[in-house]
Amino acid sequence: MSDSPAAADAGAHPPDGAAPSPGSEAAPPGRRESRGGKFVPCACGLAVCRGGVPARVNCNDACVSILVPRGKPSTLAGAKKNARSVGWLTRSGVSAHAAKELVAPSQKAAHFAVFHLDGLLWKERHGVLMPSVDAETTVVVDTTLIATRIDKYLSLKEEHMGMRGLQRRDRLPLEVQSEIVREAMEATIAPARLNPIERRNVAAIETLGLQHTPPRRGTARPRPTPTPGSKATPTEAPRRRRIAARTPPPAAVASARRRVRNAVTQQAGLQQQVDELDRQLRQLRVENDQLRVDNARVEAQFATVTQISQRVEAELRLQLASVNEAAVDERVQEKLRELVGCRRLSYSLLNSDPMLRRVCADICGFDRPESFKAWFDCVMDKQGTEFAGMASQLEYWRGKEQMPDAVRKTLEEQHGVDKSKTSTGRLRPHRPAGLEPIDACLFTLYVLRSGITTRLAGAEFGISEGPASQIFTTWVIYMHTELEREHPLPDQEMLKRTRPEGFKKMGADETQMIIDCTEFVVEMGSEPFLQKLLWSEYKQRHTLKFLVGISPCGSITYISEAMPGSLSDYKIVNVSRCVDFLPPGSALMADRGFKIWAQCVKRRVRLIVPACSFVAGRGKGIIPMTPQEAQNTYEIANLRIHVERAMSEIKGGWRILHSPLVRGRLRLASAIVGICARMASYHCPLQAGKWVK
Repeated sequence: MSDSPAAADAGAHPPDGAAPSPGSEAAPPGRRESRGGKFVPCACGLAVCRGGVPARVNCNDACVSILVPRGKPSTLAGAKKNARSVGWLTRSGVSAHAAKELVAPSQKAAHFAVFHLDGLLWKERHGVLMPSVDAETTVVVDTTLIATRIDKYLSLKEEHMGMRGLQRRDRLPLEVQSEIVREAMEATIAPARLNPIERRNVAAIETLGLQHTPPRRGTARPRPTPTPGSKATPTEAPRRRRIAARTPPPAAVASARRRVRNAVTQQAGLQQQVDELDRQLRQLRVENDQLRVDNARVEAQFATVTQISQRVEAELRLQLASVNEAAVDERVQEKLRELVGCRRLSYSLLNSDPMLRRVCADICGFDRPESFKAWFDCVMDKQGTEFAGMASQLEYWRGKEQMPDAVRKTLEEQHGVDKSKTSTGRLRPHRPAGLEPIDACLFTLYVLRSGITTRLAGAEFGISEGPASQIFTTWVIYMHTELEREHPLPDQEMLKRTRPEGFKKMGADETQMIIDCTEFVVEMGSEPFLQKLLWSEYKQRHTLKFLVGISPCGSITYISEAMPGSLSDYKIVNVSRCVDFLPPGSALMADRGFKIWAQCVKRRVRLIVPACSFVAGRGKGIIPMTPQEAQNTYEIANLRIHVERAMSEIKGGWRILHSPLVRGRLRLASAIVGICARMASYHCPLQAGKWVK
């Protein structure tokens, strides 16, 4: 309901013939008062209103409360009005003295909840039906019915606000408020249900054909039965005949008694069965509690063993890494240089040479050449599907010949490039430089993994600079497209299976994604517009921004397109529209800098951000966080740290992102970062026991 005092005045008019109370002047329905109106308790003083109405319903609402009618005691009409109001309050539970004090003209206006009243009149005021009272309006003294009406009003109000996407501080239209109150006033108390024993007794009585009629008040006491030797009076003889006529025959009485005994015996047997079932149920509950204790103990032991095994595994990995580093010494590097000088680097050489197999992760990102080959056949070449051999059918990038006319004309105007002098006839549309598709894919991963230029990488693979750039551009675009198709957003069932226990303990079981932004430094020329657009105040460099989203288990599920470094996190979320990918009812976890409450409310998505302390005002200091807010902030930060680890995994393993991106690769920035993010999902898990992929 509306919280405005103006609405309260509009609906709180006195009954017909009564003098209007102060401040009851009708106001237009569209008027809105300032927020922060006080809650006025109901004048009845009942527990149901003290505990329900002031704490949960604003009694200033026009359709929820009225002003207690009052008049001048000197006039007859005013005295009647005051007497009627005192009677209302007295029947509602207010003492007579307190009721007279509330109705006194010297006191402030007393509000009375409409949920107490029956027989209200609904009159149209400013196009809206409002409640009013008259002489026929009565008071409901049943607190159960009042509580039922209040609960129904609250449930209807919450349902309407949820349908309209409103919050508690928002207001519903006045006509909707009136309809909600009218519907709540129609609530009734559901009849009490009989327990099984009472139902059996009623069924037995109906079967026997008996009827128990309680004696009415005012009936005469039964006269004493005369002795066998006494004579019946003339008035007693007809009465005895009537009693004899109503008396059932002895056979019927014996049959009824036999049926009653059978019913009682059957009821006793059923009661014994119920007692036995209760005993078995208690025994099963005790056994269930014992099993829960044993299960908890086994889980604790399993967790301890898991931690010990993980610690041992980590130590073994460190020892193995140290042994491998000691093995790859100067002789290995010299051998690698000799191999590159005499033979071209390719997959066959990587698979056959033991020295190159040791550094396979530094070349292509996979620990073994067999893993790289399996990934290439499955993801890139589509082996075993109807698109098998896709990598062999690629049309390679041919430079300006594939540019749109408008883009080519713009480049010629800005840089003064003559089309006749930039002929790309030496770049063939088919596979250039004789590289096989698997070697071209290995070449692209080698450039991304090592961060060297395509010219140097082409020399190691035995190709010139032009075909090397052509292969890199084509395969970066193709790999980005295929990896994006192979890594769709997970569904609700998959997220539920892989969600860690920390989210359930915190109450964020519906979390769908954890987001954060990361930046990569780029080279910048002399164009003032681009310098201003890409300048980042946070990094104090020219950067490109990306929005990264991970699932609760740590898998990278979303990476946005490249954004200028001058955009804020709020604008990047608006442009990328990542909130639109989340289903209604889910949750999104982010840092406190993501002020995207409006987008989340529009999509009905819960935003989980840490709390923060804020300045109370100039010269008033800082209001710190409460202990509960500090604990929630700690739990959110403990869960949100995995997105930082995911971004570190993207930057750490792919050295092309360590140095500033050259201007020639800016158009491929989104594809390069997307490949690095998707390839990082194949590495070790971000959380213990939960594999990323």
